[in-house]
Amino acid sequence: MIFTLIIFILILAILVLAHELGHFWIARRAGVRVDEFGFGFPPRIFKWQGKKTLYSINLIPIGGFVKIHGEQGEGKGDADSFASKGAGRRALILVAGVAMNFVLAMVLLGIGNMIGLPTSLEDANLFGGIVKSQKIQVIEVVKNSPAEEIGLKMGDEIKSLEALNEKKYPANADEVSNFIMKNVEQGILLEVQRGKDILKLSFMPRPNPPEGEGPLGVLLTNTAIVESHLLRNKRYGKFDNFYCFGFRKNNLSGVYWPAGWGSFNWASRNL
Repeated sequence: MIFTLIIFILILAILVLAHELGHFWIARRAGVRVDEFGFGFPPRIFKWQGKKTLYSINLIPIGGFVKIHGEQGEGKGDADSFASKGAGRRALILVAGVAMNFVLAMVLLGIGNMIGLPTSLEDANLFGGIVKSQKIQVIEVVKNSPAEEIGLKMGDEIKSLEALNEKKYPANADEVSNFIMKNVEQGILLEVQRGKDILKLSFMPRPNPPEGEGPLGVLLTNTAIVESHLLRNKRYGKFDNFYCFGFRKNNLSGVYWPAGWGSFNWASRNL
């Protein structure tokens, strides 16, 4: 709980700093004076007076602010007042925070794509990404199903299945499906990995599951860690670079969208 709270505060701090930095930077570029750049909300615990701006760190670390001279309409006669600038410059200053958050998202997604992110194998061949650590994972457990009864959980990795004298190490969700369908009404021993633990779970597949459900009552998907490197792009050109910075191409429209937006085919199997 405490660790989760620390992570939440850290993520929020990064987002807020990026947002306020956008307002600050564009305001300065537009010739507007920024009276204070503050992280967190008062009371103030640290301050440093720069040439034109007071920088402060405040006690409550869940926000931040920039005090821009003239943002309340004062100082219309001052050359460095927000109120004295044209509509175009004022608009740029106002949208700069959101724009900086968008840039931050692109950078973080780009780093993630280069390091390697979990993704569907349906998308793994985009621009020749390097595929590592392929898995078959549970992404949904149906209520009142054999899967729920034996304690399967979302994120569990299917390692092997065993029935009668046959043991199967499936390479994908299709092979899991075929094995279970072949052994309906037979007891099956399922080996799964949950974190660092290996669990052995026994179940009896349902011969006549409810409509829309499978014999086990799970939704599986094929996943992998996929890396895409900027330095590896001579074959794929600028569009691979675009993918590295957090964008994927919609095959129907041909439009590039931020990775993770919209609906993607997760190569799932309802079992």
